[in-house]
Amino acid sequence: MRRSSCSGIHFDRIGHGAFGLLLAYPLREIVGRLSGVRGALVYWLSIAAVLALSSVFEIIEAVVAEIVSPGAGPAWLGAQGDEWDAQMDIAAALGGACAAMLATFLIERLTARTQTVAPP
Repeated sequence: MRRSSCSGIHFDRIGHGAFGLLLAYPLREIVGRLSGVRGALVYWLSIAAVLALSSVFEIIEAVVAEIVSPGAGPAWLGAQGDEWDAQMDIAAALGGACAAMLATFLIERLTARTQTVAPP
């Protein structure tokens, strides 16, 4: 794999991680309010939605790359010789979504615990 001049930092992966991190909570709110789903399922559904959207984005990206540059799609996408680029991008989005849902769960649990404790 070829490294960039930025000491090997994959800014693309940071972007995909941020995609999952920033999109999971709004999706959780939408799913929870529109469907009435509660509990652990609402967390799982928002993570699954982030995975689905990330996968669709990668598919669209590959199709556009093949249309724009037939036969040279991976080079045009900037995969830099990494045949697992799409899967790693999706995994980064998954990591971001899991981090967001874990933080949301912990904050809600802590908030609920402090609200149930009666002042002396």
